[in-house]
Amino acid sequence: MRVLLVVAVCCLASTKAQTLPSFIHPCSASDPELNKCIQKAVAEAGPSFADGIPALGIATLDPVQLGTVLVNNPSLKITFTDTVVTGLRGFKVNSFKMSPEAGKATFDFTANVTLKAQYDMNGQVLILPIRGNGQAKIKISKSSSFNSLMLDDKHPTNDEEVTRLLAISIQE
Repeated sequence: MRVLLVVAVCCLASTKAQTLPSFIHPCSASDPELNKCIQKAVAEAGPSFADGIPALGIATLDPVQLGTVLVNNPSLKITFTDTVVTGLRGFKVNSFKMSPEAGKATFDFTANVTLKAQYDMNGQVLILPIRGNGQAKIKISKSSSFNSLMLDDKHPTNDEEVTRLLAISIQE
């Protein structure tokens, strides 16, 4: 998910061409095909982010290290530690809709991901107690994520205009 958010924000920023890596193709907010332009730019640039880009301060995104992930269900609690997710490199952008006047963008993407971690779970399903720990390997085919971005109006910075990301909402 992080890869798409970073790429989308880079594509939305209007900056001088020499400040962006060559694989990022910025889109103009006045482009009548803005949504298609951004969707294409994200699809083209996304895989380049998978290995990380130290010059931009972007860590490796495939694999991505998530650390501890908690699943808190009223009847079952699962803690994943040393969590690593792979497969984001092969993501597919399904749609991208930008509304500059509303300061909002939405997009969804699909990826086949694998989560590896140590797990510890404790709970009860119906009347059956469930307890355990060990190594987890979870493969998720066609994992979809719908993302909503709230964007700030363009603010000039050193004779450049940028779009600032205010909030992110992710539904999986």
